[in-house]
Amino acid sequence: MTLLDHNINGNTVAPNNLKEEEFQVTVWSENCFSTAEADWTDLLYRSGVNPLFLSWAWMNGWWDIFRPSNGELRVIAVRIGGKLVGIAPLYCERSKMINGLIPVVRIQLLGKRLEGSSGLRAEYMDFLVDPEYREAVLGTICKTLIGWSDWTELSLQDMDTTSPNYGLINKQILNAKCHHRIEGAGVSYEVKCNGYFPDYLAGLGSNTRLKLYNRRKLLEQQGEVALTKLNELNKSVAFDQLNSWHTERWGCEAFNSAIRQFIIKVLDEGDRFLSDFSSVLSVNGRPVSVIINVACRGRVYNIQLGYVNEYNKKISLGTLHIGYHIESAFSIQDISIFDFLEGEGKNSNYKKNLGHEGRRIESARWIRAFIPRLLYSTYDRYFRR
Repeated sequence: MTLLDHNINGNTVAPNNLKEEEFQVTVWSENCFSTAEADWTDLLYRSGVNPLFLSWAWMNGWWDIFRPSNGELRVIAVRIGGKLVGIAPLYCERSKMINGLIPVVRIQLLGKRLEGSSGLRAEYMDFLVDPEYREAVLGTICKTLIGWSDWTELSLQDMDTTSPNYGLINKQILNAKCHHRIEGAGVSYEVKCNGYFPDYLAGLGSNTRLKLYNRRKLLEQQGEVALTKLNELNKSVAFDQLNSWHTERWGCEAFNSAIRQFIIKVLDEGDRFLSDFSSVLSVNGRPVSVIINVACRGRVYNIQLGYVNEYNKKISLGTLHIGYHIESAFSIQDISIFDFLEGEGKNSNYKKNLGHEGRRIESARWIRAFIPRLLYSTYDRYFRR
């Protein structure tokens, strides 16, 4: 068996540890990537990885809007015959460390950026692999990646550790002479919505149930309560309002013009299973809360939430607004999960109170160049806490 692996310079190498299948490995050009939607989507659903953050619409939209000025596409595609069986959605960015003294060539996942703005946070990251060829394809991808001689470090952020791919990727890359460091780890929270909403409420703590549902009566005493879906007429106003609240609470905008453009692009270019699940909560016609959700393949992702600060000390506007959406998710047959994603609130981990642990994610770096490897390994060994 001959395995042909075409690297970015067009040279050919032949790893000899695969015996059963013949793989054709290419690194996609900009044109190949921009026209790959059909093949990408087919593999996406065969692979079982996250259908939103790893969709072609999300990846292509991110590359179109948030790509670094010196970014270079490095998407590894693996085929058997004419069938696409593996994708590593990667790109390369050049940077410098220690006041510009040491050059860095960093391989990263599309949708993520270690330095600088990366738009909306993408989670549950992974490689797309046909399960029938999982081990062989991942081995081929990692050997191709390791075989690139130009990179200083590899950054894989927010990887889904529950994926069957994760351990194999880790094992393959750790075989390279790199310093491995975990940059961060966390867990997502979710609500299973394939039962009955009253049963879900009954399982909550009394204080959580009060904030999520029972305080609706008090909110209704403030005036006429309305829940309005976002549309072309009110979307811009809602984003402006959300930014105002977010800036007041966190000191920065939630959605700048690039992120707005990205959201619209993803929703426009996504498949028929991708839809907007956002709304504005108003009292007497005044917006008091905005929630941005995206529904995809049976799961609602809670992307962003903003609300009037100190509206009423007895009313948690954000939690109430989430409660309306969770109730709506229970009523829609095709939705099985309301996903809060990873992270905590400003004052408490409200997600833990509302849902159950979902998936664990991890961000890691592999530093290969000698001087950065020595610096990071020394720091991690003696100084890092």
